[in-house]
Amino acid sequence: MKINALLLLFFISLCSLAQPATEKDVVMSRLNYTDVMPEGLLSKRSIVLYDESISEKELEETQKAFQQTGIDAAAYIINDHVLAGPDPLRAFAAYLTNRGVDFLIFFEKEKDYSLTFVSYNNTRDLVDISAPAWKQTHNSLTEMLRMTYRF
Repeated sequence: MKINALLLLFFISLCSLAQPATEKDVVMSRLNYTDVMPEGLLSKRSIVLYDESISEKELEETQKAFQQTGIDAAAYIINDHVLAGPDPLRAFAAYLTNRGVDFLIFFEKEKDYSLTFVSYNNTRDLVDISAPAWKQTHNSLTEMLRMTYRF
């Protein structure tokens, strides 16, 4: 009996190794990172997709910095809510198109903070393959936002 239970646990753990990539990973894998801020970022509308680990205070600090920089972040949305599968992604793409959004900003916090700026392509794929993206990363949110302002 114990051997059967151990075998079952072993096979379950093997199955977990083959988990498919998340939609966010698929989108991010399409990007071609450059050192140049995307053309029109300061004059067109953006949507920020952020990780759930980011606090309300961090979002407020980011919004204030974006306002000073001239980035028009029209909405902040938890990325897991819109990148949860094909149906939410389709609805989200329609929302972006209807709102006239031109840029997506991915706001992540793992070991460091990072902001990834990329053009929205008006499809449910969100970005084109090899789409130019600009990324800023730092272990301090304030410093990362200052770096973004300087560019």
